[in-house]
Amino acid sequence: MAELRKVAIVGSARIPFARAYTGYAEEGNLSMLGAALGGLVDKYNLKGEAIGEVMAGAVLSHSRDFNLAREASLDAGLSLETAAAVGNLQHWVTNEYEHDGIRQSGDVFKRLVEMVKEAGGPLKA
Repeated sequence: MAELRKVAIVGSARIPFARAYTGYAEEGNLSMLGAALGGLVDKYNLKGEAIGEVMAGAVLSHSRDFNLAREASLDAGLSLETAAAVGNLQHWVTNEYEHDGIRQSGDVFKRLVEMVKEAGGPLKA
């Protein structure tokens, strides 16, 4: 059995409720979670801070929401050290491409594949 850990919830934030197919119709889970986490970052003056663990989720999740909490944490302005707290993560920061650069240029995907190879290849289950 896993060891239980004590946790403390020190604050919360959410985006306002809206009827289906209205205010958030063009938004995705990442942008909405990023906005909620951004609210926490602003409320508690956490810009650039490293947070040991971020837990989050979505009511309806999609395959495109891979690593949703990590991506939203970075979008919200938390430190890259927060992302580093996620096991087996290596970040690559560049300003050469737009945020969705993987769709813009094959060079992004090639670089990511190189990084996996440099780290010893993909994880084995």
